[in-house]
Amino acid sequence: MSIKNIQKLKKFGIFQNHTNANVKDFGKYNLFYGWNGSGKSTLSGVFRCIENNTTSSKFPSSEFTVSIDNGAPITQANVAGSDLNIYTFNHEFIDENISWDSVVKSILLVDKEKIEEREKLEKLKKEQESDNKKYTSEDEEIRRLESAISKFGTDSARHMKTSLQSIDTTDRYYLNYDKRKFEAFINDNLEASKSDEPLLDDQKIIELTNAAKPDQKSPITFNQKVINKETFTKAKERLVDLLKTSVVSQTIQRLIEYGDIKSWVEIGLDLHKRHDTNQCEFCGNTITDERIKQLEAHFNDDYKAFQTRLESADGWLSGQYIQPPALPATNDFYDEFKNGYSQACKALEKAITDLNEEITAWHTVLKEKIANPLETGLTVEAISESSVEAFNDSLNAISAAVDKHNHKSGNFKEETDKAKKQLELHYATTEVQSFGYHDKKKEVGDRKAKNRALKTSINARDTEIRTLEDSLSNEGIGADQFNESLHKFLGRSELSLRFNPTKKGYEILRNDSEQVDGNLSEGEKTAIAFVYFITKLKENDNKIEDTIVVVDDPISSFDSNHLFHAYSFMKINCEKAK
Repeated sequence: MSIKNIQKLKKFGIFQNHTNANVKDFGKYNLFYGWNGSGKSTLSGVFRCIENNTTSSKFPSSEFTVSIDNGAPITQANVAGSDLNIYTFNHEFIDENISWDSVVKSILLVDKEKIEEREKLEKLKKEQESDNKKYTSEDEEIRRLESAISKFGTDSARHMKTSLQSIDTTDRYYLNYDKRKFEAFINDNLEASKSDEPLLDDQKIIELTNAAKPDQKSPITFNQKVINKETFTKAKERLVDLLKTSVVSQTIQRLIEYGDIKSWVEIGLDLHKRHDTNQCEFCGNTITDERIKQLEAHFNDDYKAFQTRLESADGWLSGQYIQPPALPATNDFYDEFKNGYSQACKALEKAITDLNEEITAWHTVLKEKIANPLETGLTVEAISESSVEAFNDSLNAISAAVDKHNHKSGNFKEETDKAKKQLELHYATTEVQSFGYHDKKKEVGDRKAKNRALKTSINARDTEIRTLEDSLSNEGIGADQFNESLHKFLGRSELSLRFNPTKKGYEILRNDSEQVDGNLSEGEKTAIAFVYFITKLKENDNKIEDTIVVVDDPISSFDSNHLFHAYSFMKINCEKAK
């Protein structure tokens, strides 16, 4: 990877709000020049931040965006995860690595003679690089998925808050409904929320929405009176008995055949007896004693007694018609019970109509018997059990609606809370199904487990790499190469480094024995620092062709001869750098 440009620098020293407008992208070689204080060293500080995977300690509130040619821009927010291979030589580098009064940090250079170990190290590093990329990429995907799940929780909680809050604006639980409550509810109702089918249909949602409303109503009184099936069974037996009954009399055939004439004659006979006359009030002729006796034989005492029974049965049957009971008003019920109550009332009305039609059929036959008591061929059907059951069932349904209403009135908060919880579960499950929440949660868990296993493998390989590097690396080789380069650079060999195992660093010696203890010219210090930097580019077998090199201007303190050496030295060692 190479750096394309610096898109943004904000609150970074002299660069308070720099943007990359109309500036060309970097090339392979780039020269920054300008007056003192124009920001050259400050720019090197940006590159140093990327090298150290950290933000600037000098400018803690600074922001930067550095574009690279193959990947996402590097910013102060993600610099800790940057794997850009960059080395920066500036005053910060010198201060971090060299103490002129003490020691210089050691340089670990790889022993070129251990070929098999080097090849294994190369293989492990390639595997490590590949796995690190896989781990980082997968970690980013997992984070994106977790972010989507988190956003889903926030959005779903907002949707549910709107739906449930509209039912009862006084319920603080739903007024403050948030992602935390939503996720807790899903966890508490895990199995129900995994259902593939909607929990509630539209009608049930309407019923529960009504049931959750905070409007409490008074209890309702209803007196239920069902029909005993035995009532009509026994009544039929008595009616059939009456219809089959006749009386012994000297019948007059014409009066049997014509009921209306029979009634007229019977009434007329009674009138003539009451007024003590034998003259026919209709034709004026005399009614003979023989005719009177014929009529009296037809209408004897048994006949009259039976007729009285028939008339009594007629009166009883008239009282058996079903009268609609006094029913509560529909508006007295809670909304969720109104529909069921109304349906029960309609069923009751139909059952009453059906029963009364059957009673009317009985009554019609009885009227025929009354008109002609001597007729014995009349029959009736039984009142159907289904009609009686329909009547009783409708009354029971009405009573059940009343009981539900009264139960809610007596347990109002408990019942409304129950309705709200059912709605909450329905809405939550609907959101979960739409998003595929449980599948995504499982996916996150599975991918995290795999990535943890990959991280374990990476860590184990990292230990193996460090072990190999330790066996291949040698501080003495680092010192030898440094000394060789420094002597060529200065043109003399009086200054050198020697590794001190106790101090775990290099001591600067003059003439191989005398510690300088800071007694160095500025030119010597700069030479040591610069050669140290160039030597350190090869540390841990780092490849210069994969490295971005940034050199700030401490070498400008050299005289012209050393400047030439510095340029030549840098070109020889860094020409292949990115």
